[in-house]
Amino acid sequence: MKKLIKGFLCCIICFSLFGCKDITKKIEGEVAYLVYYQSEYGENYHEAVSNALSSYMENHEQSYVEYQLTDTSTQTFVKTVELAMHKGSNVFIVPYSFFNALIEVHENYPDVQFVLLDSSIGDEYLENVDNILSISFNTYEMGYLAGSLIPFENYRKVGFLQSIHNQLEENYIQGIIDGLNDSAKMLEDQAGSTSEVKINFTIYDIADQKVDKRKETIAEGYQKNVDVFLYMDSSLFDLLDEYTDKSGYRFVGYCANDRESENVLFYSKLNYSMLLENLLDRMINDEELDHNLVFGMKDGAHTIEYLPNTIHKATERQLITLTSKINEGQLELSAKEVSNKPNHVNVVHQENR
Repeated sequence: MKKLIKGFLCCIICFSLFGCKDITKKIEGEVAYLVYYQSEYGENYHEAVSNALSSYMENHEQSYVEYQLTDTSTQTFVKTVELAMHKGSNVFIVPYSFFNALIEVHENYPDVQFVLLDSSIGDEYLENVDNILSISFNTYEMGYLAGSLIPFENYRKVGFLQSIHNQLEENYIQGIIDGLNDSAKMLEDQAGSTSEVKINFTIYDIADQKVDKRKETIAEGYQKNVDVFLYMDSSLFDLLDEYTDKSGYRFVGYCANDRESENVLFYSKLNYSMLLENLLDRMINDEELDHNLVFGMKDGAHTIEYLPNTIHKATERQLITLTSKINEGQLELSAKEVSNKPNHVNVVHQENR
């Protein structure tokens, strides 16, 4: 199987990230990881987190305990937390699926440190979350990079399969739109005033659709409105791969593991090892931390990767340029960014049917 290209085109990890680290330092207390496999992120997501956590703990000669929950109810959450505490755990890695339960009961456990994965804590909760840290990927940055590359592949009809409906997905979508817009303007400027570059971006809300209906939506989208799809829900990879394998269309991958397909234009690849390392190293060193921590390409938390000969040379040059600017601190991409950009993107919301 062909291997993904990354290296100099992706995040250049400095020696300082890996060298001269004191791995004799340990996390104070026992770590527990709570898992609900039926969440919107799916089994592949939890496998990536488990592997990352296992690797980190082994390097520090510690262990952790994984608890598989049957649902995300507050009752089940409380029962599991108290069982784990009874067995000695005082640091909990908690996926986004348990957000509501965590916010409801965390004050009952002041001596426990909760780490909320793939989420952020809203302003309305920040006054009372002394024992919660949230960590997430810079999904706006990821979306911007993906959106910036697509126009260089000569795609002008882009689709997004929306299914998670959280802030991270919203940030990803906004990043895609801004990236599409900036690259469309760049290509238009390069071509001269006689050439207008406009991109249609269609958002399909499939949150309540069953698998068969999602397949229909993907097929209808490609046949009528879309040349390339993006998504965030890892369960959609197989559905898109199945359809594009037969039809010749492409899609942009979003994943945390080494799933590869020649139908993928390029991948927004998540690195949970680096995400957790960025946080846990700071905890070990007893650094003062914000409640909402966001890590991006410069931190090694995500990359853009692709199979050989799947993208154009112009796309590669754009990726190299953006990657260099991010790693050198010349380009900072944040979801809080407010821009007055010219509108080269027509955004359409396709209602759920």
